[in-house]
Amino acid sequence: MRDQFVGDVGDFGKYGLLRRLIDPDLTLGVVWYYRKDIPGECGKFIQYLHPNYHDRAKYETCDPDLWRILGDLVRNGKRFVRCVEQSSILPEGTRYFRNLLSFDGIPAGKQRRQHRSDWLRRALRATEGADIVFLDPDNNIRPDEKDKFGKDGPKYAYLDEIKAFWERGQTVVVYHHTNFNGTVDSQIREAAERLRNELGAEPVSLRWRGFQTRAFFVVPQKRHRERIEVRIREMLTGPWGQHFTEVCP
Repeated sequence: MRDQFVGDVGDFGKYGLLRRLIDPDLTLGVVWYYRKDIPGECGKFIQYLHPNYHDRAKYETCDPDLWRILGDLVRNGKRFVRCVEQSSILPEGTRYFRNLLSFDGIPAGKQRRQHRSDWLRRALRATEGADIVFLDPDNNIRPDEKDKFGKDGPKYAYLDEIKAFWERGQTVVVYHHTNFNGTVDSQIREAAERLRNELGAEPVSLRWRGFQTRAFFVVPQKRHRERIEVRIREMLTGPWGQHFTEVCP
């Protein structure tokens, strides 16, 4: 996650999903895979927040408060992750972890391994006790350990990191940006299969359609599964169903 993408349409889907899952009785922790902004890049899909956007209702009706808050952040020059944390987008008491994940200035090898291990340990400590933990990599779930400690490694979430939250009893939600390697649904199914094999649990795979295709994986703990599945079904049968679809195995 980078500051320059705050308010992008993917953010709208992300927070909309989390607001439905945690309301009213599940607590939330958020682990931003926080990275420095890249000059020349920016979350450009923000027109859905403009009051005169021709398809405004398609988004606003899903969650009017969320649409308004994100619009205010964008219009007031507050496209910063810290401003999301300070807003009422997610409930009071949400536990955030926003330590920068970067290998800049760190030699390859043992020091990078230690740096990433320390980062994960701090993330676990910051979100301890939350019922649900949302992991927000800049890109997606990496299918293997390749390049985990390379220059681009901080872009990705890795299965061992996801498993660390799952194994201590937390439901996990993970953001996943799709690419051009195969059909979107096949990419989603492949990532879901990796999660299934690693965690020994069945993820709910949600495809987001809004300017760009993205995916979210919800892996409920047994004690949360019924509540979460009900909330997802209710979400899909309402206005959010214009944007989210479930991708079955």
